[in-house]
Amino acid sequence: MHGPLPARLRMKRSVCLPSLTLGARQGRRVGALLTFELLFLLPFLLVMFLSLVEFSALLVGEAKVSAAAREGARVAAMGGNTSDIQAAVGTALGTGITAKIDLSTAVTITYPNTDTTTGNPVQVQVCVAGNLLAPNFLCVLGFDLSTKSVCSQTTMMIE
Repeated sequence: MHGPLPARLRMKRSVCLPSLTLGARQGRRVGALLTFELLFLLPFLLVMFLSLVEFSALLVGEAKVSAAAREGARVAAMGGNTSDIQAAVGTALGTGITAKIDLSTAVTITYPNTDTTTGNPVQVQVCVAGNLLAPNFLCVLGFDLSTKSVCSQTTMMIE
């Protein structure tokens, strides 16, 4: 039933088929070129990865500091004293950061109206050094977190 295809439907073989294999010399050149490119690209990729890790950790640390200021302001608005406020801030920051800082200097409590009665505002500001919140990988490139601090301030009304 099935016979050979007519001549007009047969595929013609190309005379110039490209070679899928490289010669020995060309293969070595391509390998050397790829190694050379990787040598230049690897440090750039490493810096990009380390900066991604550092800035991600810094964003998480900033959220912790903001939550700590909010928690300190909540305790202050409920009538807590200075040690209660510092304890609440320390709990919100976590033991890893709290062990490395002095809460008496990191936490600032102010009463803008100089009145501590109900209905008046209370402000709690928390400042933490940047190198305590994130690894300081990029200090060799000039971005040193030890010279920077992350601060957050929250104002609430005293109840």
